[in-house]
Amino acid sequence: MQKELEERTLSLARNSKSFNDFIKHGVTSECFVLYTELFDFISKYYHNYNSIPAETIIKASFPEFTYSQDVKPEEIKYLSDELIKNTIKRRAIRIINDAAETVDIDPLGTVDMVISKLSNIRRKIAVSRSFTDKDALRRYQLVHENRERIGRGVTVGLKTGISLFDDKFIGWQPGDLIAVIGRMGVGKSWLLLYCSCVAYNSGHRVLYISPEMSINEVELRWDTIMGHLTGYTFLNKKLQVGEVNFKEYKKHLEDATKRSDWITVDSNNGRAFNVPSIISLVDEFSPDLVALDGIGLLETGSKESWQKIEESTTGLKNLSQTRKIVTMVTSQVNRAAVASEDGDPVMPRVENISMGDAIGKAASVIISMMQDINKPNVRYITIPKRRNDEAINRPKEIRFSVDEGIISI
Repeated sequence: MQKELEERTLSLARNSKSFNDFIKHGVTSECFVLYTELFDFISKYYHNYNSIPAETIIKASFPEFTYSQDVKPEEIKYLSDELIKNTIKRRAIRIINDAAETVDIDPLGTVDMVISKLSNIRRKIAVSRSFTDKDALRRYQLVHENRERIGRGVTVGLKTGISLFDDKFIGWQPGDLIAVIGRMGVGKSWLLLYCSCVAYNSGHRVLYISPEMSINEVELRWDTIMGHLTGYTFLNKKLQVGEVNFKEYKKHLEDATKRSDWITVDSNNGRAFNVPSIISLVDEFSPDLVALDGIGLLETGSKESWQKIEESTTGLKNLSQTRKIVTMVTSQVNRAAVASEDGDPVMPRVENISMGDAIGKAASVIISMMQDINKPNVRYITIPKRRNDEAINRPKEIRFSVDEGIISI
């Protein structure tokens, strides 16, 4: 019930930390139906006096409010999620009820209006905010914890499997948009899957979106890479035709069933993926990493290709920042820009990304890939953009024995 939900939330917001945690999770006064004024009172009091009003003050001002005695601090995320879900439900009901008045007159226009307004609900509710001055001491704790983790050899963000990032124990950070660029067939999908497997193997949750490859193809590649990371060898080409040590393969699969932290999707109910559908998947599965194999395949309302990429990139960047997750995508480069006059491959640059420069502007990190036609198990990469560190423009040779699940950087 909404009344109990609101009472438990406000009963738990008895100190500055708990109240800040609710705000950080996206709870606003709109989430309250019965105790909107009480939430606003606590919020105003906190920002005026840097503390939460005492119970005696609250009871004197709001005698109808009853404190819940059995609420526990670990309920903060659950209560926040439930309040936000109820708020979204109320908004959705209002939109649908309003649409009932116009659907007979203009059914197509009404459907478009409903879709647009429903898509905007998520963007409005997921606002990331912080009082940079008042909440400054939280950064002391964050920096101190990061130093301790790095001192123990633990990666602060998501481990990448790329030594250029992991050797400083930083990894991908929540809010990052990572782009892997290269021409068709260079191995972008394998690198995306490899980095995702490394993050998963480090204990993180992955949502892998594959608009082109089927789930079956992705999962056989997953078996090859994860097999290598956990001490097995399942050659991908042989795995596809059943030439495998079935005893070892079954053991690998049985080990995999102990977790439920990797979600692969290859279809959006028969339609192309778009940013709202990805947001829906993120809200359903709560991943730490979203891996999208082909940002150019997302659908938007725009007809121009550069506008489509700009809308998709902006949407995914906002998703990363508001949900505090990492999003990693692959993108094609212009074919004419990645070959020399002799036809030899040339390392792609940021300006070579297909369909505009939106990805180059929004991405926190860009990994550029090139192959050597004389060395099938070798790739070269550069890091032309790295927001929190220096770019690496001299190509680095990497081992790319993907049939064995080995990418060594």
